[in-house]
Amino acid sequence: TFVTSRMAAAGHAMGGEKQEASQGSSASERVVSFGGTEVVYPRAKLDEVIGAQVAKQRGLKLRPRLFSGGGSSSDDGEGPFAETVYGCLGRDDPARKQCIAMLRSPWFDRFIMLLILLNTLVLIMAPPASRWQSMALEELYAPFEGSPIALKFESISEQEWRNASSAHDPVCGPAEAAGTPAFWSSRYIGGPDGISMQHYWDELKSFQRQDQVLYIVEVVFLVFFIGEMVVKLIAMGFLCERGSYLRDPWNWLDFVVVVTGLIDVAGVGAGFSFLKLFRTLRPLRAVNRIPELKKVVKGILDSVPQLMRVAMMLVVFLIFFGIVGFYLFRGRLRHGCFYEEAPEEWVETGAVCDPMCTWDEATYDVASVSCRSLGNTTKQLGYYGIMMSWTCMPGQQCLCAGSAADEAACAWDDNPNTGIDHFDSILWSVVAIFQSITLEGWVDVMYTLSDGGNSLNVPGLGIVFQILSVMFGALIIMNIFLAVIFDGYSAADEGSEGASNATPAPKGSSLGAAVGAGNGKLSGDDGGAAPARPRRKLSGDDGAAEGLKSAQPGGAPLGKSEERAAQSLPGWRRMCVWVASHRNFDRFIIGCILLNLVTMMLEYAPQRNPLEDIPTLGGKDTDYLAPAHYWTLFGFNVFFTLAFIVEAAIKLVGLGVRRYARDPLNVFDFTIVAISTAELLLDLLVVAGVAPRSPIPPGFSALRALRILRLCLLFPGTRRTLLAFLRSFGAVRYLLLLLLLAMVIFSLWGMEFFAGYYPKPWFNQYWTSANYPCAFADVERGGFEITWSEEDGYPANNFDTFWGAFLSVFVVISGENWNEIYYDQHTATSTSWEKRGFALAYFIILFIVANLIIFNLFIGIILDAVNGEEDDDIDADAGAAVGAKGSVDDANKPKERMYYYSFGSYKMGDESDTTADGPDEVSEPSVREPAAAARKRPRQSHPAPSSSDRSLFLFSSDNLVRRGAARLVAMPAFESFIFALIIFSSVLLGVDWPGWHEDYWLKRTIAGIDVALTAIFIFEALLKSIAFGFLNLKVRSTPSFPYVSVRSTCPAYLASGWNRLDFAVVLISIVSLATAGVKEVAAFRALRALRPLRLIARSENMKVVIATLGAALPSVSKFLTVFITFILVFAIIFVQMFGGKLGYCLDPLEMYSVTPGVSVIGAQRVSDYEECMALPKYNLTRYDTLGERLTDKEDWAETYRLFTEFPQWTNPSFGNFDNLGTAMLLLFEVAALEGWPDVMFAVMGADAAQKYVSPYWLTTKQADGKLLTPNGEEEHDTLPWLTAFLFVLWIVLGCFVLLNMVIGVVLDSFNRMQQENEGLAMMTDAQSDWVKAQKEIIAKRPLKKPSPPRQAWRLPYFRLVCSDAFDLVVMAVIVVNTIFMMVDIYEPNSPSTLQSLWRLGFISNCVFFGLYSLEMLLKWMGLGLRQYFKDAWNVFDFSLVIITAVDIAFASMQTELPIPGGVLRVVRLLRVVRVLRLLKRAKQLQTIIATVRVSMPGLRNIGLLMCLLMYIFAIFFTQLYWATNYTPGNFGQTTCTAPNASAAAAEPCDTSFDNKASGAPVAFNADVREALPQNLPCSYFRQVNGEVCAADEAPYYFSSADSNWGESLNRHANFQSLSIAFLTLFRCATGESFNLIMHDLFPPDWGDNMLRCCPTCGPVVDYEGGEPVVLSSCGAGWGASTGVLETLLAVSLFFLYYVLLGYVILNGLFIGVIVDNFTNIGSDNSDVTLRDIEAFRTVWLRYDEKGSFVVSSQNLLAILQQLPQPLGVGDRTRSRADLLALLAELNIPDHGGYIHFNETLTALSQRAFCERLNHERLARRQERGLEDDGVRLQRIEVPVCEATTVVRRKLTRMPVLSKIEKPTHSALTNYLVSLLQSRWRSYAMRRLYEDETADAGHSQEEAVARLLQAHDRLVQSEDRLAALEQQRAHRAMAVPAQRRGEDTIIV
Repeated sequence: TFVTSRMAAAGHAMGGEKQEASQGSSASERVVSFGGTEVVYPRAKLDEVIGAQVAKQRGLKLRPRLFSGGGSSSDDGEGPFAETVYGCLGRDDPARKQCIAMLRSPWFDRFIMLLILLNTLVLIMAPPASRWQSMALEELYAPFEGSPIALKFESISEQEWRNASSAHDPVCGPAEAAGTPAFWSSRYIGGPDGISMQHYWDELKSFQRQDQVLYIVEVVFLVFFIGEMVVKLIAMGFLCERGSYLRDPWNWLDFVVVVTGLIDVAGVGAGFSFLKLFRTLRPLRAVNRIPELKKVVKGILDSVPQLMRVAMMLVVFLIFFGIVGFYLFRGRLRHGCFYEEAPEEWVETGAVCDPMCTWDEATYDVASVSCRSLGNTTKQLGYYGIMMSWTCMPGQQCLCAGSAADEAACAWDDNPNTGIDHFDSILWSVVAIFQSITLEGWVDVMYTLSDGGNSLNVPGLGIVFQILSVMFGALIIMNIFLAVIFDGYSAADEGSEGASNATPAPKGSSLGAAVGAGNGKLSGDDGGAAPARPRRKLSGDDGAAEGLKSAQPGGAPLGKSEERAAQSLPGWRRMCVWVASHRNFDRFIIGCILLNLVTMMLEYAPQRNPLEDIPTLGGKDTDYLAPAHYWTLFGFNVFFTLAFIVEAAIKLVGLGVRRYARDPLNVFDFTIVAISTAELLLDLLVVAGVAPRSPIPPGFSALRALRILRLCLLFPGTRRTLLAFLRSFGAVRYLLLLLLLAMVIFSLWGMEFFAGYYPKPWFNQYWTSANYPCAFADVERGGFEITWSEEDGYPANNFDTFWGAFLSVFVVISGENWNEIYYDQHTATSTSWEKRGFALAYFIILFIVANLIIFNLFIGIILDAVNGEEDDDIDADAGAAVGAKGSVDDANKPKERMYYYSFGSYKMGDESDTTADGPDEVSEPSVREPAAAARKRPRQSHPAPSSSDRSLFLFSSDNLVRRGAARLVAMPAFESFIFALIIFSSVLLGVDWPGWHEDYWLKRTIAGIDVALTAIFIFEALLKSIAFGFLNLKVRSTPSFPYVSVRSTCPAYLASGWNRLDFAVVLISIVSLATAGVKEVAAFRALRALRPLRLIARSENMKVVIATLGAALPSVSKFLTVFITFILVFAIIFVQMFGGKLGYCLDPLEMYSVTPGVSVIGAQRVSDYEECMALPKYNLTRYDTLGERLTDKEDWAETYRLFTEFPQWTNPSFGNFDNLGTAMLLLFEVAALEGWPDVMFAVMGADAAQKYVSPYWLTTKQADGKLLTPNGEEEHDTLPWLTAFLFVLWIVLGCFVLLNMVIGVVLDSFNRMQQENEGLAMMTDAQSDWVKAQKEIIAKRPLKKPSPPRQAWRLPYFRLVCSDAFDLVVMAVIVVNTIFMMVDIYEPNSPSTLQSLWRLGFISNCVFFGLYSLEMLLKWMGLGLRQYFKDAWNVFDFSLVIITAVDIAFASMQTELPIPGGVLRVVRLLRVVRVLRLLKRAKQLQTIIATVRVSMPGLRNIGLLMCLLMYIFAIFFTQLYWATNYTPGNFGQTTCTAPNASAAAAEPCDTSFDNKASGAPVAFNADVREALPQNLPCSYFRQVNGEVCAADEAPYYFSSADSNWGESLNRHANFQSLSIAFLTLFRCATGESFNLIMHDLFPPDWGDNMLRCCPTCGPVVDYEGGEPVVLSSCGAGWGASTGVLETLLAVSLFFLYYVLLGYVILNGLFIGVIVDNFTNIGSDNSDVTLRDIEAFRTVWLRYDEKGSFVVSSQNLLAILQQLPQPLGVGDRTRSRADLLALLAELNIPDHGGYIHFNETLTALSQRAFCERLNHERLARRQERGLEDDGVRLQRIEVPVCEATTVVRRKLTRMPVLSKIEKPTHSALTNYLVSLLQSRWRSYAMRRLYEDETADAGHSQEEAVARLLQAHDRLVQSEDRLAALEQQRAHRAMAVPAQRRGEDTIIV
C-alpha cells in the first residue's frame, strides 16, 4: 500500500493521472500504511510530501504550484458552497453548477491572474505624464468650446485650427494677446527657439487617440472582472449564505475595485475623482490568487496588534515631544539671514537667525512687539553670547526667510522647507519630530533650532531637544518595530517547522509557513521531546544553496556509480571526464580566475590634467590607456576567455549536458562564457573596423569577476556565509513580490497625486506657464495651479512617469533623503491645505507601510538567516534535550544532572516528586560550568615557588621590593587612584586644544601635568611587572607571597589583554613626549587619545560589551570577506562602465558654459574635457591668512596654481569610478545609503560610450535627435535604466542583505554572550525560555488594593476612586486635555485667532485644573493622605496640580511679577507632562514600557561605551582636522569694534590676537595680523557699503559672508573644538552625511576642495626664526595638493568609526538589547507572556487584596476558572473530574490551608510550557504518520548551572514563604478533605432533620427549633475553630488574616 501510494502521489505531483491508494478513503484523503499502521492523511499534503520524495530519488525537480484556484484549495466535495443561494439556486442548477466548476478549475484563476498582470502592465506602460499632456490638449480645444468646429476638432488640420482661432478669444492667456492669431502663432509655432508647431500638434493628437484606446482597454478589463465577480456571486452567494462572496475579506478588495471602476467608466462619479485611485489597487488582487503571498500578508496582519501597541507608544512620544517643541520653539524659525547683492535685492544665505522679539503671549499684538536683532538693528555678531543663537554675520540682516520682509510676524511659509520643518503648531511639530526619528534631516532641524533660539533662552537647548528625541525615538521606539517584526517572523518560522500544516503550533502564525512554502520534507521524531537546538532550516527554494553545498570549485567529483557509467563512454569523452575531474585542472582554472581578477582590477580611467589639455599616453582607441597597457589587458582577456571556453567545452563533452547542468556553478559559468564570447567577437569586429562599436555595454564583460565567488567556496566560513546568503534570498522571494506590488501601487498613486506639477522648459516639452496658462492656473477647469519655479530646475525624484515614480518610491523605502522628495512634492502642491495634506499623508503612509513594516520584515528574515547560519556552527555544542517521564533517552549519552520543578521547589532528577521536605533540605550540587565558558577560561599553571623565579630577572618572591610592590598593587585604593588619574588624564586630553601656542600658560600647564601623569603610569606598569612578572609568573599564592590570588585570572602583567592595552598607551605617551618638538611626527601625538580606553578595563559592564564585540569579530570577518568580494565585483563593473565619465568643468564664477555631450564640429569630435581646456583661463582673487595674494606668491605655479586658476576639469565631490579604489569607496558609501540617490542620478546621465563627457540627464533622443548649442551639435546617449537597475541591485545586495547580515552577526553574538553569561548557552530553546520565564515570575509581586477607610462617610469615595469607571473618566479627561493642548498654534498675523486660542487655553487649563483637583480631593477623602502619597503616580499627579495652580496664578496677575520670565515659562512648559499620564492608564502599552524599562540598564552600558569611543575619536579628529577650511576669525581670536559692517569701512576691526580669549590661538606677537575678510580690499563687507571695485579685486570665498566653510564641513559640523567634534561625530554615527564630511577632509584635488583651502590659509600658532608659521587649511594640514596618505587616513578613520559606532553599536548592540528584552518580556509568541502574568496578578488580587502572597486553598479552583488561557481554564467548560485531574497535575503545595503566589504562578507556567511542547511533539508524530503513544511531558528539566541555581535559591527565599507552614500535602488534598467535610456536614444535618421530624412525640415547630439550635451549636463550634486557626496563623506569619467568608461553609 505504501509503495502504491508513493507511485500514485508521484504521478499526481508530476502531472500524471490521479490514482486512489485506497478505495475506502474519500476523494480528499488517502490511507497510507506505515509499518503495519494505517494512517488517514490529507490528500494534498501527502501528494506534496511523498511526491517530493519520489522526485528527489529520481533526480527531478518539482516546481511548486504558484497559483491555486478558489476551489482547488478545498475538497472535491461540496463543502465550500452552500446548498442554496438567493433562495432559488441550488447546487444542481445548471448555471450555478457551471459556475462552481469554473471556480474549481485551476485555469480560471490562472486566466484571472493573467488579466491582472496585463492590466497592471497597461497601468505601468500608459503614456508618461498623460495627465498634463491631456490638459495641454484640452487647452488647445478650449478656444472652440461650444463652437461647431469643436465637433470635428479631432480631424482638423493645423491650418484650419489657426484660421478658426482668429475668430475666437482664448479662454486663458494674457489680456493684451487675447483674440489675436499672432498670440497663438507665437506661442505654439515660432517660439524663442524656433521649434516647429507641427511636432506638438501631432504629438498631442496622438495622445488623444491613446487616451481613447486606453479607455476601450479599461472597459474590456472591467468587463472581464465583472464577469469574474458574477461567476463567484452565482456560485458562492452574496452575503447571507455560508461561505458567500462577501464573507471572504479578500473578496471585499475585488468587489470595491470592480464597483469603483464601473462607477468611473459609467461617468456617474464625475464629481468623485478619487474613485480613479481604486483602479491602482488592481495589482493587489494578485495577493488573493497566490496562496503563498496571501499567507505572507496574513502573517503581517497577525503582527498588526503588537505593531499597533508600538504605534500607540510612538504617538504618545510624538505628542509629548511635539507639545514641548511647540512651547520652546514656536515662531523661532521664520527669520533668515540676507545680504544685499544690489539695492533692494536681498539674497538669502540659508541660515536661520534669532530676531530676539518679545511678544505678549496673551495678545500677540504686533504693534507692541519689540525686536532687538531685526532688519537694520541686526546685531551681526554671529553667535550671540551665552545664548548661542545666531544673529547673522557682519553685513547681513535678519529678515523674514521667504519674503525678505522686515517684520516680526512673518508668514507661515517663511518656515524652512516651505513651511514643513517648524514648531508653530502641534501637528507640524509632530511631522518634524517624525522626520527626525527616521534619521533623515534631523541635523538640519537641530541646527535651525540652535540658531533660532528658544523661549527659555537656554543655550544649546535645541541640540539637547533633538538628541533626546533621536535617542528615544529612533534608537528605542523605532527599533521596537523591528523587534516586533523579527519576533513575529522567528516564532512563525519555528512554528511552521515544528508543526505540520494540518496542526499548527498554537502560538505561531502563518508568516513563517508562507515564506517557507515549497519544502515538503518528512521531519523525523524519536517520540521524545524536541531536539536540542534544532537547526533552523530557512524556507524558500534551497536548490541553489544545496547545489553550492555539494559543488566543487573546479568540477564535481565522480562517485562510484558515475565512474562505472563513465567507463561505457567513448575514449575521447573519458579523457574529457578525466581532465575535468583532475585536481591540477581545478588548480589551473582557479589560477586563471585569480589572474583574470587581477587583470580586471588593473583597468582604470586615466586622470586628466585639470589645468592643461595634456594628451594621455593613449587615445580613444585604447580607452586613453597606454597602448602597451591596453593591449596587454586585451590579450589577457582573450586568453582567459579562451581558457574558460575550453573549460566549459571539456565539461560539456565529458559530463554531458544533463550532468553539467546539475551544478549551478556550471550553469553560471556557461552564461558568463557565452556573454564573454559574444563580447570578444564584437570587440574583434570593432578592432578590425567592421563595426563602429560594440552594442553590449562594457560592464557586462566584468561579470567574469563573479567567478571569484567560486573561490569563496574553498573556505568553510565563507562557504556557510554564501549558503546563508542564498537561503535568505529564497526566504524573501514572496516578500519581495509583495514589496514589488506595494511599490507599483504607491507609484501609481504618486502619479495620480503629483504628476505634472513641475515645469519642463526644455526642447520639445514646453510645459511652462507661458505656453499653457489654463493648465497652470485655472483650477476650476482641472488645472494644476503650479507653484514650482522654473528657475529651480526639474527634480530628479518625480512622479511624472511610472519609472520615475517607481524609483522615487524605492528611494523612500531605502529611507535615504525621503524627506527631500516630500519637500519637493509639498512645495509643488502647496497651493492649498488639502493638497498639502495629500503629500503629507501619502509619504507618511508610504514610509510606515514600506519601510517600517515590509522593509523591517525583510531585515528580520535576513537576521533570522544569520541566526540559522550561526546555529549550524553551534550544533555540536548543543545542550541536552528536554526531559520527560517515559521518553526514550539516548543510551550512549552521558547522564547529566538536571533540575526540575515540582511541589514548590527545584529538585534533582533522582529525588521524589512528593517529598514533604522543603528545598533547603536538598543538598546543593556543584554548579556545572557551561562548555563554552570552559573553553574560554585561560589555562593557568602555578608551580611551587622556585628560587629561579625572578620578576624582571631581578626580584625573587622573597624580595622586599617585590613584596612591597605586590602589597601596594593589591590595595583597592591603588586601583581607585589609578582610575581617577586616568579620568583626569582623559579630561586633559580633551582640554588640550592644538590651536594654542606652545608658550601659552594653559598649554604649558597641561604639558607639565601630562609628564607627571606619564611618570605615574610608568611607575604603575613597573610596580605590576615587579610584583607579578612581565611575561610569566612562576609563583603561586603562598604564605610568604599571598598576593597572587588578587590577580589570579591574569597573573603576569602582559598576560592580560587589558594590561597590554595599558602598556601600549604608556609607550605612546613616552614616544609623544620624546618627540614633542619634532613636527614630522606631530600626528603621532594624536594616538594619546587611546588613553581613555584604559577606563574599559576598570568597568565590568563595559568589559562585557567589549567581550561581545570581540566574540562577534570572527563571524563579522566572514561576512566582511563576502562583502568585500561583492564590492570588488561591482567596483570592476562600475569602473568599466563609468570610469572617466563623471568629470565636469569647474567654473566657480560661472563665466562660461560647457554643454554636455560630444561636440560635432565638422568632422571633428570634441569631448567636454577638451572644450573645458580650450576655454580662456582666469585667476581667482584669493588671500592667505597673512593677507598675501596667492597669485603674488613666488611658488604660485608649483603650489598655488590649483587654488586660483580656473576653469578646471575635476570629478564631483561625491567620488568617481575612475579606478578600483575610488569605486570601492563610493560603492561602500552607496551601500551605507548615504547620498546614493544623488550619485545614481548623476551616473544615470553619464555618456554611454565616450569618456570625459559631463553627465547630463537629457539625451539626444529627448532633444529631437540632437542637442543644439551655439557651437554646433552635441551627441549624448545614456543608459539611465540600466544604471538605475545596477544601483538598485547593489543596494539590495550590498545594503539590504550583506550589511544587514553584519548587523545580524553582532546581534547573534550579543545574544550568545548574554546566554553564556546567564548560563543558558548549553540549554535548548525550551529550557532557556523556561529559565527566562522563571526569572520574570520570581520578580513579580502580587498587586495590592488600598485599605478601605474606617469612617463610614468615606466609604462611598473609596469605592468611587477604586472603581474602573473612575479610571475611565480620568483617562478621558487626560485625552481631552491633550487634545486641547494640541489645538494651540502660533500665527501672529492673525492676532484675533491667537487671542481666542489663548483665552480658550486659559479657560481649558482652569477647567482641567479643577477636574484634576477634584480627582485629587476625591482620592484624599477615599484613600487618605498616607495611602495617596505612597503611590508614585499620585505624587506625580499632585505635582502637576501644584504646577498648574502656580501657572494659573501667574497668568491671572496683570502686574509685573517678581520672578524671572524664564521661570514662568518653565512652569508653563511642565503642563505637557500631563501627557505622560497616558502611559499609566494605557494597559496595552505596559509590555512596551516594560521592554524599555528593562532595556535601559543594558542601553546605558552601551551608551557609556559609545560616548567613550566618540570622545576618543573626537580627540583624534580635533588633533588632525581642527584647522580644515579655516577662515580668519573662525575661533574668535579677533574682535571687530565696529557695531556693523557699515562702520567697518571707516573703523577697521581690531586684528590683534587676544591671549586671554577662550579657545583662541595665541601668537604673542603684536606685529602679526591675520587678514580678516572685512579688512581686505574690495571684500564683501566693503562692497555692501557702496565701495566700487574691479571684479578681479574682490576676494573670492566659497560661502557667503566671506567664509571658507563648505556645504558639509561648516560652522555647525566641524572639528575645530572638542564639543563641536563630539556633536559632529554623533551625527556621523547616525549616518547623516558622514561621507560628505569625510570628502571635505580629503586633499584639495578632490572635487572642489581647492576652493575652500590653501597651503597657507590656516591659523598662526607658532614661529620659526621670529617669522609666523601659517598652517595649511586643507585636510590634515600636511600641505600637499595631492595626498594619497591624507585620503587613506580620512577613509580609515571614518570607515573604522562608522562601522564600529554606526553598524556594530547603534545598529547592532542597541537592536540586540531591545530585541532580546522584547522577546523575553513583550513578545506575544512566548508560552507565558507578560499579559498572562498580569492577568494572573489581577485574578489573584480578588482573593488577596492586601498583597500578602497567600490565599486559601479553597479558592484555587475559582482562580483557575477565572484565569484565561494558557495559565487557566478560561472559557473552556470542564467537569469537576477534569478540574481535579488538573489540580493533581499542578501539584501546588498547601501551607496549612494556604497557597503561595509564586508557587502557584510557577506551577501554572510549567503546565503552559509542557502543553505547548506536548502539542508540538504530537504534531511531529502525526507528520510521520505515527499514533499518539499517550506519553505527555509533565515537567521541564533544566541542567544544573549558575542560572538555574540562582533561580532555585531565589525561589526558596520568596517573601512570606518562611513564615508559613511547610507543605505536607498538595492543594488537591486540602480541597478533597474540605469537600469531604462539607459532604459529611450536609449528611449529618440531613440525618438530624430526618430524626427530629420522624419523632412523633414532638410537633413540627419543636423539631425545627431543635434543628436550628443544633445548627447554631455547629456554627459556633466552627467559629471557635476558625478563630483558633486565625490566631495560629497570626503567630506563624506576620500577615493579615484572611476574610472570614473564605472559611465559612454555607449549608
